[in-house]
Amino acid sequence: MAKVKVIHGDHFLVELERDKAISDLREKEKFEREIYFTKGSSFNWSDLLMENEDSLFPSPKIIDLRIENSPLKLDSEFLIDLCKSIPAEKYLIISISGIDRLKTRAWFKSILNHGEEVELQKVWPNKRRDWIRNAARNLSVNLSSNALEIIHEKTQGNLLAAYQELKMMKVLNSNSEESFVENSSEFDIFNLSNSLLSGNINQSFEILQNLKLQKGSEALIIWGIFRELERLSFLKEDSNAKLNGPFDYIENLHKKSKAIPDLAIHKLKKRTAELDANFKKGEGNFWADLERVVIDFCQPEFQS
Repeated sequence: MAKVKVIHGDHFLVELERDKAISDLREKEKFEREIYFTKGSSFNWSDLLMENEDSLFPSPKIIDLRIENSPLKLDSEFLIDLCKSIPAEKYLIISISGIDRLKTRAWFKSILNHGEEVELQKVWPNKRRDWIRNAARNLSVNLSSNALEIIHEKTQGNLLAAYQELKMMKVLNSNSEESFVENSSEFDIFNLSNSLLSGNINQSFEILQNLKLQKGSEALIIWGIFRELERLSFLKEDSNAKLNGPFDYIENLHKKSKAIPDLAIHKLKKRTAELDANFKKGEGNFWADLERVVIDFCQPEFQS
């Protein structure tokens, strides 16, 4: 793999490709990981200089740099210098999203001289079924033609929603306890969803404590909560909509959809989106803010 990889394009696809690149590296060796959010309030481009410094005891490390705002000329020099002089024991994964006219930027052209470019093109409507099929294959999910059509129609072209469906299928269709252990984060997310839908605050907090110990579970929690809110919205529009899952889970979904007001769903979606944005920018207290969302999900009648 190239020492420097530059990933850009559709935001969600960029996230998937970045996670895959990091996972591929970690399969080969135990890497440390340093994440830099350029939109973080405490971030300075000069912080990148420390990554070029020699260490007496160097260890394998992945520098996960997430660029969401274009650097000024002086700042871009720190970025270019990092790409030029990346130490032998480090890999630099640069993911870029939300920047207009990216390919015309001088700093972008410069960093491409030192790394491998991965451009993720928009998935057009006539290619979405192929994308879902390939995503299922990458997740080792057996997807029948009928299941493919259901996911395609239900998610209405939303690739993030389609991917979430596949992730849940991966958990629900696992055939052995070993598989559940290997995907413990995903399985705990399903348990969290069920406890939220049933309004069990104490159980939800217990699951959160377990997830807090699993590094990297924050993004899964966010999509898990948003996924249930989306499903509740679907049921609000059509109470007879067909949804897959264990009987108790489907029953809890239907009960919750009847009990929770539309306005409460809207507010929870907005707060979950804010939670996601703050997490990506390295701002706020993720776990404290999450607990408030969990309380209001379980007891929307007391929502502020």
